[in-house]
Amino acid sequence: MAPQQPPAPQPKQFPCSGCGAVMEFAPAQGLLKCGHCGHTEPVPAEAAPAVAAHPLEEFLALVGDAHLRPLSGQALQVQCTGCGSVVSFEPPQVAGACPFCGANVVTQPKAADPLVAPDGLLPFKVPKDQAQTQVRAWLQSRWFAPGALKRLARQEGIAGLYLPFWSYDADTVSRYTGQRGENYTETETYTDSDGNTQTREVTRTTWWPTAGQVSRGFRDVLIAASRSVPEKKLNGLAPWDLESLSPYEPAYLAGFKAQRYQVELPDGFEDAKSVMARVIDRDVRQESDTSFVAPGSLDLDRLHELLGFRPEEDTESTTVGGLVAEWLGHVPQVGESVEREGIRIEVLAGNELRVEQVRVSKLEAQASV
Repeated sequence: MAPQQPPAPQPKQFPCSGCGAVMEFAPAQGLLKCGHCGHTEPVPAEAAPAVAAHPLEEFLALVGDAHLRPLSGQALQVQCTGCGSVVSFEPPQVAGACPFCGANVVTQPKAADPLVAPDGLLPFKVPKDQAQTQVRAWLQSRWFAPGALKRLARQEGIAGLYLPFWSYDADTVSRYTGQRGENYTETETYTDSDGNTQTREVTRTTWWPTAGQVSRGFRDVLIAASRSVPEKKLNGLAPWDLESLSPYEPAYLAGFKAQRYQVELPDGFEDAKSVMARVIDRDVRQESDTSFVAPGSLDLDRLHELLGFRPEEDTESTTVGGLVAEWLGHVPQVGESVEREGIRIEVLAGNELRVEQVRVSKLEAQASV
């Protein structure tokens, strides 16, 4: 996204050092290429600013559309009357058929509407003739491929299209409360249908309150801004090679088309929060497996059942509250904690006489050096 309000884009030209003709981007090579003599040069640094993140709050605070701009100074766009997708391109490219539903586009192209122009893109790496060869080879392996699919193998049936994505970063801190269940078995006595007394093993669950906090940083959470391609198919293309991301230049449109985003930036962030929430939920569940809230009167034998912890043999205490007081050498205040013998005990409630509630966490094993 681009929260700043840039000036109207001006066509950029790069003269060839060999013959003086105007050079254009060759996406397959990632270089500037002269269409007259074939000479290539790297992209000048000033023509390719680094892809940078922008604060979402700044963008949402913008009023009006002064911060919007077209994909390029010459870009045209058409909207498919069949599926509603909007596609941009540069002359001499023509609208042709809709790349999503295949319907013939009969509306007249118009100057591309301004939008939140991209900061970067992943350039095409497969030339059109190579893509055509691969599609033909794949079709030959399909005995009953429909005719419409076979027509894609024709030269005019294959075209490159850029799909829009939003990328979000976030640093999150999540506090949680809940219950942690521990299963145990016990022998139960019952009377069968013949009146005989029988026994059986049954599984029961003891529930313990748990609470805590998890932190997680997210980088490059990608949200498809296209609704024209099923999400499942787009997810099948992941992971995207973001290390190859190039700063956006209008010349990348030469010979290709680009879909206008169908998901607005704020709506995309709601989708991103759903993606992040699933990861955070997993973090919470993993942490709660090794951390729980318990009364200070919890017996140390029960602590062994829950976390596999036994204190050293010379320990005098028989409860968790007594253990933390023994380790600290005094009755601890709320907020005090101690780490020892692979566990961490934090006092959550108590008074000057006793510890009433604690959070017990199992520490990760430290690697030896």
